[in-house]
Amino acid sequence: MKSNERGAVFLDRDGTINDGSDYYVLDYADFRFLPGALRRSGA
Repeated sequence: MKSNERGAVFLDRDGTINDGSDYYVLDYADFRFLPGALRRSGA
């Protein structure tokens, strides 16, 4: 990868990295990561 290029990771977040809910998460403050999801993603 060239120094001016950036990589990207796309995740299916619904129930994969976040706690499932019955509504759409519209605000980051309402987003709840599943335990260990950030560690496993390398974030």
